[in-house]
Amino acid sequence: MNDGTITGLLRTTVVVGAALAVIGSAIAIAIGHAGSWWAGGGAFLALTTLFFAAFAWFVIPEQFRNPVVWTMAAFACFGGLATAGTASVALIVIDNPDLVNAVINDTATGSDLPLTAAWILVFTAPLWAGSLFTLLTFGLLLFPDGALPSPRWHWVGILAAIGILATIAGLAWGYRPESTVLPEDGALAYTGFLIIAIAAFLSLLAPIRRFPSSSGATRQQLKWIMWGASILLATIAVTLVLAVLGRNRYENLTTVAFLVAAPVFIVSYGIAVARYRLYDIDIIVNRTVVYGAVVAILAALYTALVSTAALLPRSDNDLILVASVLIAAAVFNPLRRRIQSFVDTRFYRSHYDVRHITESFAERIRDEVDPVAISVAWIDVVTETLQPDAVGVWIKGP
Repeated sequence: MNDGTITGLLRTTVVVGAALAVIGSAIAIAIGHAGSWWAGGGAFLALTTLFFAAFAWFVIPEQFRNPVVWTMAAFACFGGLATAGTASVALIVIDNPDLVNAVINDTATGSDLPLTAAWILVFTAPLWAGSLFTLLTFGLLLFPDGALPSPRWHWVGILAAIGILATIAGLAWGYRPESTVLPEDGALAYTGFLIIAIAAFLSLLAPIRRFPSSSGATRQQLKWIMWGASILLATIAVTLVLAVLGRNRYENLTTVAFLVAAPVFIVSYGIAVARYRLYDIDIIVNRTVVYGAVVAILAALYTALVSTAALLPRSDNDLILVASVLIAAAVFNPLRRRIQSFVDTRFYRSHYDVRHITESFAERIRDEVDPVAISVAWIDVVTETLQPDAVGVWIKGP
């Protein structure tokens, strides 16, 4: 599979996941159950899905072969599917508000639901485990460059995969139409949770293992990751213990603890990325500023034109509306280029200078045939862009 195909598949995956998360969230809010959506963890899953989808979209072209980026794409895909599945079931049982709340809060059993709704949950609801636990295991094990600390860590990855698959299978079995117990109460789901907990703790040892030999930005990244992951893993451990000892007695307490610890882990992951430029985060900031400014300017332009149209006779109104759309489309690219140039020169001056120096060098050597002249030009480029202490060129030939 070539690079372009991999990039296209990964980007399609995150776009679909983000779209499903948005649609599912919109449905939950539109049918009047926004409170349940927030309290039941649906908001957390949807928002983190959108976060990783947006992040992965920008870094995929540069990091399409990095397994850490694949875990982010998996999070976006599985999170979107789980969100959309729950929302579609809520629509099926919309005539029963109590049952809708139970579905969104994940407290409905398979026997409570119509046959179609139960089967939808079988194939979609357990995927939340695939999103979060993939990040919590492989996201730690392979951080930051996508490689294992050593070949001996392969078995930890295998253990994590077994735990994730067992959890998803156990939850799916719990959502089956005739089930009368909550999905997470099944023996297979419990076993899967236990295996994932062990795999996650072992995966946390991977950045700990890398830490002594790390330096600079990588060392700081690992600090953030270890901090956030340790809080979440400690919460999961306590949750498992309370679940075994008290069954559902401490459900509200463990839910609140998890909904606090999980965002802490996500934020620490994001800080490691944003603060220390992992995966070219500058690209994301740059594009966000540029396209945000373009959208704001075009929105203002369109609003002004539409407001003008409202003041004119009806016969001219439609024509101006069409003209507004055409004008916005026509100025989009020129406006984007000008704003991009301004942002590059104002906030990314060194990158901007490097790009223009190398572009001018490429133009100079197109018509140049003298190797000495080319070498002198190349020395100028290296000196201006990299600023080394010394530069040498070896010319081989007659």
